[in-house]
Amino acid sequence: MRTTARSPLSLAAAAAFAVLLLLPTGALAQVSSDALYDEAIVLSDQGRHDAAYAKFKDAWEQGKLPRARAQMALEQAELGRWLNAEGDLLAALAFEGDAWITSHKAALLENLQKIQSHLGWLEVKGEPGAAIVLNGQPLGVLPLAKPARVEVGELTLEASKDGYYPLSKPVKIQAGVTSTVALDLAKRAPLPTTEGRAGEATRTPSPSGRPADVDDSTRRSVAYVGLGVAVVATGFGTLALLERNSAANGYNADASCPGEGAPAQPGGCGDRLSSVRSWRTASIVGFGVGGALGIGSIVLLVTAPSASAPSATSATWACGGGPGDVGVACRVAF
Repeated sequence: MRTTARSPLSLAAAAAFAVLLLLPTGALAQVSSDALYDEAIVLSDQGRHDAAYAKFKDAWEQGKLPRARAQMALEQAELGRWLNAEGDLLAALAFEGDAWITSHKAALLENLQKIQSHLGWLEVKGEPGAAIVLNGQPLGVLPLAKPARVEVGELTLEASKDGYYPLSKPVKIQAGVTSTVALDLAKRAPLPTTEGRAGEATRTPSPSGRPADVDDSTRRSVAYVGLGVAVVATGFGTLALLERNSAANGYNADASCPGEGAPAQPGGCGDRLSSVRSWRTASIVGFGVGGALGIGSIVLLVTAPSASAPSATSATWACGGGPGDVGVACRVAF
C-alpha cells in the first residue's frame, strides 16, 4: 500500500489543531478573549472607538476579562457616553483581586473622576403615576425610587398621565449636584355628555346650540333693559317738549319778534327762535327713540316664553299719533 508524505507545514498545523482540541473549554475561551482584546487595542490606537468598544465587549462576554470591561468604559468615554462609561468602569473596579485592575487602579480612578464630571442627579416630584421622559429617554413613573443619574447640560423633561395635560419643561443638570424639579400637571376638563344622568331631565338645545331657557332669559333681560331706556328717552322727549313750549311762549310774548317765517329776526328774537327749534328737534328724537325701544321690548317680552313654562300666547300691536301735537300711542292686544 502506498502512503502520501506530508509537508512539515501541514504537520505543524495539524499538531497545533490537536493541541487546541486537547485544551479545556475555559482555556479556549481565554485564548479567544485575549485575541479579541488585542484586536480591540489596535482599533483603539487607530481612533476607531466604536469598533474597539465592540471588540472589548466581545472579549468581556466571552472571557469575563476585567480589563476588557475597563477598556469598554474608556471607549464609551471617548464616544461621550458618560452614563454607560461610569457603569462599566465601576463594574471593572469591583474586581479588586484582579492583577490588571490593581496595577492600573490609580489611572482608572482618575478616568472615573473625569467621567463623573459629566454627570449629575435629577429628582422629579409630581403627580403619582405620571410617566417621566428626559431627552426622549424614559426615566420611569412617579414616584421614582431615587434620583436619576443623568448627564449634565440643558435637557428637556416631559411628563404625561391619562386625564391630565402633558407637560414639557427645560431642566439644567450640574455635575455632582442633585437638581430637584416639581411638576404640576393640570387636569383635563371633562368632555360634555349628550345623555343626562339618571333622575335628571335632559334639556333640549336651541337651534343655536345653547339651552332654550338661556336664550329666553336673555331675550327677557334685553326687553326689560329696552323698556327702561324707552322710559328714559320718552321722559327726555317730554322735558324737551316742555322747554320748546316755554321758549315758544317767550318768543310769542315779545312784540318785537315778527314770527318764525320772517326773513330777519331783530334783537333776541333769533336766539329764542333757535331755542324753540333745538328743543323741538330734541323732543322728536326722544319720543322717536322711546317709542321704537318700547315697541321692540314689548315684542320681545310677548314672544319669549315665561321662565316657568312655555307659552303659546300670541300678541298683536299697533301704534299711532298720540294726544296733542306731539306724541306716540301704542296698543297691544293679547
